[in-house]
Amino acid sequence: MSEAEPRSLENHLTNSTRRVLVLAQEEALLFNHNHIGTEHILLGLIREGSVERVLANCNVPDLSKVRYAIRFIEGEGDQAPTGEIGLTPRAKKIIEHARDAAKRDDERQISTTHLLEGMVREDDGTAVRILISFDVDLDKLRRESQKIRSQKHEEVLKRTAAFFEDPEVDEQTKDGIKLILENLINLAIKRKSSLS
Repeated sequence: MSEAEPRSLENHLTNSTRRVLVLAQEEALLFNHNHIGTEHILLGLIREGSVERVLANCNVPDLSKVRYAIRFIEGEGDQAPTGEIGLTPRAKKIIEHARDAAKRDDERQISTTHLLEGMVREDDGTAVRILISFDVDLDKLRRESQKIRSQKHEEVLKRTAAFFEDPEVDEQTKDGIKLILENLINLAIKRKSSLS
């Protein structure tokens, strides 16, 4: 991933995912680390909270235990880093894996569940070593993150169906929405076929 790529990628991150990366940077600074590693992204995911249910279902330890593990494995820097701190190659790889997961889901933006899945796929990083040390089932973590995304899609479908069944909504509005949905579906199909 080039230096320009993270900037262009920023438009493809949900607000929650951006927040995770900001929190990851804060965590790196707390440890006086001059980089943002996979371990800092794990801390950012825990702090941000949108994947809290997934983490809890998979027995991911709390923030203080993960910080302790990082202190034990990585240690702390002697002094606060100066200047901008960047992502390690493995942290960049997490984002690449997350982007792949988003494309696979036909999503335009990388969500926190995509980021979590990307983190688990980068199995040589400090974050995964920490999770393994706490006996976290990585396959279950991946499945749970995918399940959450699937549930969100089902929720959207249910709300859409409820909209069309609502007697308060007039037929002209329903026809307009149907047209918009058809156009969106056609765009998604074209995009998916262009990626193949």
